[in-house]
Amino acid sequence: KPFLIFPDAMGCWGSQTKKIASKIHKIPMIYISGTPRFNKFQNIKIKNNFKNNNKKILFVGSRFYMYEIEVLKIISNVISKNFNNNFTILYRPHPYTMVKNFDFINNIKNVKFEKSWKNFSSINKENNLKLLKSTDGLISVMVSTMMLEALHFYMPVLALSTNFKNQGIYDWELNHKNLLHLRCTFNKNFILNSCSTINLEKKCKVFFKNILDKNYKKKNSMQIYKFLNDIISKSRYYETIQDFTKN
Repeated sequence: KPFLIFPDAMGCWGSQTKKIASKIHKIPMIYISGTPRFNKFQNIKIKNNFKNNNKKILFVGSRFYMYEIEVLKIISNVISKNFNNNFTILYRPHPYTMVKNFDFINNIKNVKFEKSWKNFSSINKENNLKLLKSTDGLISVMVSTMMLEALHFYMPVLALSTNFKNQGIYDWELNHKNLLHLRCTFNKNFILNSCSTINLEKKCKVFFKNILDKNYKKKNSMQIYKFLNDIISKSRYYETIQDFTKN
C-alpha cells in the first residue's frame, strides 16, 4: 500500500512482512515489532462448550461482498453427500459486513448462525479464541487474520478466494494471487486454497478429511510452527515499541 506520508521507520509483524516492506518501500529503518493481536494466545485456557458429537466448523464471513450463500450451499452439499451430515457449520459474519439480512442461513442444511458475533470487539479478541477452541476447523476468506489464529491451534484451514460467474464486484482470485503477503500461503498442506467453484467441492472433501485425521496435528505441526514463526514474531509488542522509541 502507498504511504500518504512516508515514514522514517516501520514496525512489522514478522520477518516475512519485513522482507516485503524492505523490498517495496525501501524504508530506512524497519524493525520487527510483533503484534498485540496475538499476545493473548500465550497461556489461554478455554474449554469446549459444545455438547453434541458433530464436528464444528467455524465459517467467518467477509467484509467485502462475496457470494457466501452459494459457497455455504456447496459446502453443505459436500457434508450431506460425503460425510453423512456429521459436520455443523457455524456461520459468523464479519463484524463490519455489508450484508444486512441473514435469514438465508435458516434455509441451508448443516449451517447455524453464530450468535455471539455482535459482541465482537476489535480490541477484545477473547470471543475469537473461544470460538476457535470450541471448533475443529476454520473456513475463511483468504485475507482473514483468523487463519493465523486457527493455525496457532493447529486447526485445518480452508481459505476462499472464490469467484462466481457475472460477479462483477470484486475479483477475489485475481487480487489474492497478486498480493505479495499472501503468496506465502500458497502450496501449503495446512492451508487449502480454493480460488474457483470448480475446485471448491474437491478442496472441501480434503478439508473435512483433515479434520477427521487423528494424526493431522502430528503430520503438520512442525511446518505450521515454522510458518507462524516467520509471519508473526513472538516479540512483546508494547515492550518492543517502548524500547524502539527510547533508542
